[in-house]
Amino acid sequence: MAPAAVTNLNVKVYPLAKDPFRYQQAIVVGTDQDYYGEVDFSLDPTNPVYLKMNRQPTGGLFSGNLPSRGDLIFTKQGELLGLMANDDYCVVLREIAITRSVRLGP
Repeated sequence: MAPAAVTNLNVKVYPLAKDPFRYQQAIVVGTDQDYYGEVDFSLDPTNPVYLKMNRQPTGGLFSGNLPSRGDLIFTKQGELLGLMANDDYCVVLREIAITRSVRLGP
């Protein structure tokens, strides 16, 4: 996203995780309620697009019930790892390769 667009929209842009499977712990940030926490996750061998999230928080970082659908998942380095698809699975976000563009006007 262009810096001017970020400023105009008043949003925070997070970098996507370059190596999402480097660690097996993540930080969950609630989107509907004020909660956060550190959780373990594991790979789903049947579908590498998803991570199976442990519903029990680990470590000292914890506040509230987690994770749940729509929550943001970050690496401990602050990179965006994914988005909770439901209460158990996180969909890993990856960069989208632009393969074509469409001109819509002059």
